[in-house]
Amino acid sequence: MRRNNSLLEAVFEGTTDAIFVKDRELRFIMLNSAAARYLETNGTQAIGKKANEIFPPEMAEQVDSFSREVLVNNCSHTFEVNLRKDGGGVRSWLTNIGPWRDRDGHAIGVIGIAHDITERDVKEKQIQASLAEKEVLLKEIHHRVKNNLQIISGLLYLQAEHVDDAKVKMALEQSRDRLHAIALIHERLYKADDLSKVDFREYFEPWKRYIVECYGIDTERIGLNSDIDGVPLTVDQAIRARSL
Repeated sequence: MRRNNSLLEAVFEGTTDAIFVKDRELRFIMLNSAAARYLETNGTQAIGKKANEIFPPEMAEQVDSFSREVLVNNCSHTFEVNLRKDGGGVRSWLTNIGPWRDRDGHAIGVIGIAHDITERDVKEKQIQASLAEKEVLLKEIHHRVKNNLQIISGLLYLQAEHVDDAKVKMALEQSRDRLHAIALIHERLYKADDLSKVDFREYFEPWKRYIVECYGIDTERIGLNSDIDGVPLTVDQAIRARSL
Protein backbone atom coordinates (compact mmCIF):
# COMPACT_ATOMS: atom_id res chain seq x y z
CA MET A 1 0.00 0.00 0.00
CA ARG A 2 2.86 2.37 0.85
CA ARG A 3 4.51 1.55 -2.48
CA ASN A 4 1.26 2.14 -4.39
CA ASN A 5 0.61 5.39 -2.53
CA SER A 6 4.17 6.51 -3.29
CA LEU A 7 3.68 5.71 -6.98
CA LEU A 8 0.37 7.55 -7.15
CA GLU A 9 1.88 10.57 -5.41
CA ALA A 10 4.82 10.54 -7.84
CA VAL A 11 2.42 10.51 -10.81
CA PHE A 12 0.18 13.11 -9.19
CA GLU A 13 3.04 15.53 -8.55
CA GLY A 14 5.36 14.57 -11.40
CA THR A 15 3.17 15.72 -14.28
CA THR A 16 3.20 19.28 -15.59
CA ASP A 17 -0.55 19.06 -16.15
CA ALA A 18 -2.85 20.47 -13.49
CA ILE A 19 -4.81 17.75 -11.67
CA PHE A 20 -7.62 18.57 -9.25
CA VAL A 21 -10.50 16.82 -7.51
CA LYS A 22 -13.82 18.39 -6.41
CA ASP A 23 -16.59 17.02 -4.28
CA ARG A 24 -20.26 16.99 -5.24
CA GLU A 25 -20.59 20.60 -4.02
CA LEU A 26 -17.76 21.48 -6.45
CA ARG A 27 -15.32 22.36 -3.67
CA PHE A 28 -11.64 21.60 -4.25
CA ILE A 29 -10.56 18.71 -2.05
CA MET A 30 -7.28 17.79 -3.74
CA LEU A 31 -4.89 19.32 -6.27
CA ASN A 32 -1.28 18.88 -7.30
CA SER A 33 1.44 21.53 -7.50
CA ALA A 34 0.75 22.22 -11.17
CA ALA A 35 -2.92 22.84 -10.34
CA ALA A 36 -1.89 25.24 -7.59
CA ARG A 37 0.09 27.20 -10.19
CA TYR A 38 -2.89 26.90 -12.54
CA LEU A 39 -5.12 28.44 -9.86
CA GLU A 40 -2.36 30.90 -8.92
CA THR A 41 -2.75 30.06 -5.27
CA ASN A 42 -1.20 27.96 -2.56
CA GLY A 43 -2.48 24.40 -2.78
CA THR A 44 -3.71 24.28 0.81
CA GLN A 45 -5.47 27.64 0.45
CA ALA A 46 -7.65 26.30 -2.38
CA ILE A 47 -8.85 23.27 -0.41
CA GLY A 48 -12.53 23.64 0.52
CA LYS A 49 -13.09 26.57 -1.84
CA LYS A 50 -15.30 26.81 -4.91
CA ALA A 51 -14.37 28.18 -8.31
CA ASN A 52 -16.13 31.52 -7.68
CA GLU A 53 -13.81 32.09 -4.72
CA ILE A 54 -10.74 31.74 -6.95
CA PHE A 55 -11.67 32.60 -10.54
CA PRO A 56 -13.37 35.68 -12.01
CA PRO A 57 -17.19 35.26 -12.03
CA GLU A 58 -17.58 34.53 -15.76
CA MET A 59 -14.83 31.92 -15.84
CA ALA A 60 -16.00 30.36 -12.57
CA GLU A 61 -19.51 29.93 -13.98
CA GLN A 62 -18.10 28.40 -17.16
CA VAL A 63 -15.99 25.87 -15.24
CA ASP A 64 -18.83 25.03 -12.82
CA SER A 65 -21.35 24.58 -15.65
CA PHE A 66 -19.16 21.89 -17.20
CA SER A 67 -18.62 20.28 -13.79
CA ARG A 68 -22.36 20.18 -13.11
CA GLU A 69 -22.94 18.63 -16.52
CA VAL A 70 -20.41 15.91 -15.66
CA LEU A 71 -22.20 15.21 -12.36
CA VAL A 72 -25.66 15.09 -13.95
CA ASN A 73 -24.71 12.96 -16.97
CA ASN A 74 -21.98 10.95 -15.21
CA CYS A 75 -19.70 11.42 -18.23
CA SER A 76 -16.54 13.32 -19.17
CA HIS A 77 -16.37 16.74 -20.80
CA THR A 78 -13.50 18.54 -22.54
CA PHE A 79 -13.33 22.31 -22.95
CA GLU A 80 -10.87 25.17 -23.36
CA VAL A 81 -10.63 27.99 -20.86
CA ASN A 82 -8.55 31.17 -20.83
CA LEU A 83 -7.10 32.15 -17.45
CA ARG A 84 -6.05 35.76 -17.04
CA LYS A 85 -3.16 36.28 -14.67
CA ASP A 86 -2.73 39.16 -12.27
CA GLY A 87 0.03 40.58 -14.48
CA GLY A 88 -2.39 40.85 -17.40
CA GLY A 89 -1.24 37.81 -19.37
CA VAL A 90 -3.65 35.12 -20.51
CA ARG A 91 -2.95 31.38 -20.42
CA SER A 92 -5.07 28.90 -22.39
CA TRP A 93 -5.84 25.54 -20.84
CA LEU A 94 -7.40 22.45 -22.42
CA THR A 95 -9.32 20.87 -19.56
CA ASN A 96 -10.90 17.45 -19.29
CA ILE A 97 -13.31 16.86 -16.42
CA GLY A 98 -14.60 13.40 -15.61
CA PRO A 99 -16.80 11.95 -12.85
CA TRP A 100 -15.38 10.70 -9.57
CA ARG A 101 -17.52 7.66 -8.88
CA ASP A 102 -18.24 5.62 -5.79
CA ARG A 103 -18.29 1.82 -5.73
CA ASP A 104 -21.81 1.78 -7.10
CA GLY A 105 -20.80 3.92 -10.09
CA HIS A 106 -22.56 7.09 -8.90
CA ALA A 107 -20.83 10.42 -9.46
CA ILE A 108 -19.80 11.88 -6.10
CA GLY A 109 -17.47 14.53 -7.49
CA VAL A 110 -15.29 15.43 -10.47
CA ILE A 111 -11.67 14.87 -11.42
CA GLY A 112 -10.06 17.35 -13.77
CA ILE A 113 -6.84 17.49 -15.78
CA ALA A 114 -5.82 20.75 -17.46
CA HIS A 115 -3.06 21.05 -20.04
CA ASP A 116 -1.46 24.41 -20.87
CA ILE A 117 -1.92 25.02 -24.62
CA THR A 118 -0.94 28.69 -24.66
CA GLU A 119 2.12 28.17 -26.86
CA ARG A 120 0.12 26.00 -29.24
CA ASP A 121 -2.55 28.69 -29.57
CA VAL A 122 0.11 31.33 -30.23
CA LYS A 123 1.66 29.21 -32.98
CA GLU A 124 -1.76 28.48 -34.50
CA LYS A 125 -2.54 32.20 -34.63
CA GLN A 126 0.85 32.87 -36.26
CA ILE A 127 0.17 30.16 -38.84
CA GLN A 128 -3.31 31.54 -39.54
CA ALA A 129 -1.90 35.04 -39.96
CA SER A 130 0.79 33.71 -42.31
CA LEU A 131 -1.79 31.79 -44.35
CA ALA A 132 -4.00 34.87 -44.60
CA GLU A 133 -1.04 36.91 -45.84
CA LYS A 134 -0.13 34.23 -48.41
CA GLU A 135 -3.75 34.07 -49.57
CA VAL A 136 -3.72 37.82 -50.25
CA LEU A 137 -0.43 37.48 -52.14
CA LEU A 138 -1.80 34.54 -54.13
CA LYS A 139 -4.86 36.55 -55.17
CA GLU A 140 -2.63 39.43 -56.25
CA ILE A 141 -0.42 37.08 -58.28
CA HIS A 142 -3.48 35.46 -59.85
CA HIS A 143 -4.88 38.82 -60.99
CA ARG A 144 -1.50 39.92 -62.36
CA VAL A 145 -1.02 36.68 -64.31
CA LYS A 146 -4.59 36.82 -65.62
CA ASN A 147 -4.18 40.43 -66.77
CA ASN A 148 -0.83 39.70 -68.41
CA LEU A 149 -2.25 36.73 -70.31
CA GLN A 150 -5.16 38.87 -71.51
CA ILE A 151 -2.78 41.58 -72.70
CA ILE A 152 -0.63 39.08 -74.62
CA SER A 153 -3.73 37.47 -76.13
CA GLY A 154 -4.95 40.90 -77.23
CA LEU A 155 -1.59 41.72 -78.83
CA LEU A 156 -1.62 38.43 -80.74
CA TYR A 157 -5.15 39.16 -81.94
CA LEU A 158 -4.18 42.63 -83.16
CA GLN A 159 -1.13 41.23 -84.90
CA ALA A 160 -3.19 38.52 -86.60
CA GLU A 161 -5.59 41.18 -87.94
CA HIS A 162 -2.71 42.83 -89.81
CA VAL A 163 -1.21 39.67 -91.29
CA ASP A 164 -2.16 38.44 -94.78
CA ASP A 165 -0.18 35.21 -94.75
CA ALA A 166 -2.60 32.39 -93.84
CA LYS A 167 0.08 30.26 -92.16
CA VAL A 168 1.28 33.11 -89.97
CA LYS A 169 -2.30 34.02 -89.08
CA MET A 170 -3.00 30.40 -88.09
CA ALA A 171 0.18 30.27 -86.00
CA LEU A 172 -0.88 33.42 -84.16
CA GLU A 173 -4.37 32.01 -83.57
CA GLN A 174 -2.88 28.76 -82.25
CA SER A 175 -0.71 30.77 -79.91
CA ARG A 176 -3.81 32.55 -78.63
CA ASP A 177 -5.48 29.17 -78.09
CA ARG A 178 -2.51 27.95 -76.06
CA LEU A 179 -2.58 31.12 -73.99
CA HIS A 180 -6.26 30.54 -73.37
CA ALA A 181 -5.45 26.97 -72.26
CA ILE A 182 -2.86 28.27 -69.81
CA ALA A 183 -5.34 30.83 -68.51
CA LEU A 184 -7.97 28.12 -67.95
CA ILE A 185 -5.48 25.92 -66.10
CA HIS A 186 -4.39 28.84 -63.98
CA GLU A 187 -8.03 29.65 -63.17
CA ARG A 188 -8.74 26.03 -62.22
CA LEU A 189 -5.64 25.79 -60.04
CA TYR A 190 -6.50 29.06 -58.30
CA LYS A 191 -9.94 27.74 -57.35
CA ALA A 192 -8.85 24.15 -56.60
CA ASP A 193 -7.85 22.71 -53.24
CA ASP A 194 -5.02 20.73 -54.88
CA LEU A 195 -2.62 23.00 -56.78
CA SER A 196 -0.75 20.13 -58.43
CA LYS A 197 -3.57 18.56 -60.47
CA VAL A 198 -6.45 19.51 -62.76
CA ASP A 199 -9.64 17.49 -63.15
CA PHE A 200 -9.85 16.92 -66.90
CA ARG A 201 -13.65 16.73 -66.96
CA GLU A 202 -14.02 20.11 -65.22
CA TYR A 203 -11.17 21.51 -67.30
CA PHE A 204 -12.77 20.47 -70.62
CA GLU A 205 -16.21 21.98 -69.98
CA PRO A 206 -15.11 25.63 -70.48
CA TRP A 207 -13.27 24.52 -73.64
CA LYS A 208 -16.53 23.25 -75.12
CA ARG A 209 -18.06 26.70 -74.74
CA TYR A 210 -14.87 28.35 -76.02
CA ILE A 211 -14.82 26.18 -79.19
CA VAL A 212 -18.48 26.95 -79.90
CA GLU A 213 -17.94 30.70 -79.46
CA CYS A 214 -14.58 30.82 -81.25
CA TYR A 215 -15.70 29.04 -84.39
CA GLY A 216 -19.25 30.41 -84.45
CA ILE A 217 -20.88 26.96 -84.34
CA ASP A 218 -24.63 26.93 -84.83
CA THR A 219 -25.75 25.01 -81.74
CA GLU A 220 -29.16 24.38 -83.27
CA ARG A 221 -27.55 22.38 -86.10
CA ILE A 222 -24.47 20.97 -84.34
CA GLY A 223 -24.29 19.73 -80.77
CA LEU A 224 -21.11 19.00 -78.86
CA ASN A 225 -21.49 16.17 -76.35
CA SER A 226 -18.74 14.82 -74.12
CA ASP A 227 -18.43 11.72 -71.93
CA ILE A 228 -15.27 12.19 -69.89
CA ASP A 229 -14.19 10.56 -66.66
CA GLY A 230 -12.86 12.71 -63.85
CA VAL A 231 -9.21 11.97 -64.62
CA PRO A 232 -6.67 14.05 -62.66
CA LEU A 233 -3.99 15.57 -64.87
CA THR A 234 -0.81 17.32 -63.88
CA VAL A 235 -0.35 20.88 -65.13
CA ASP A 236 2.06 19.76 -67.88
CA GLN A 237 -0.32 17.02 -69.01
CA ALA A 238 -3.25 19.44 -69.17
CA ILE A 239 -1.28 21.90 -71.32
CA ARG A 240 -0.14 19.13 -73.68
CA ALA A 241 -3.71 17.77 -73.87
CA ARG A 242 -4.87 21.12 -75.24
CA SER A 243 -2.01 21.44 -77.71
CA LEU A 244 -2.62 18.03 -79.33
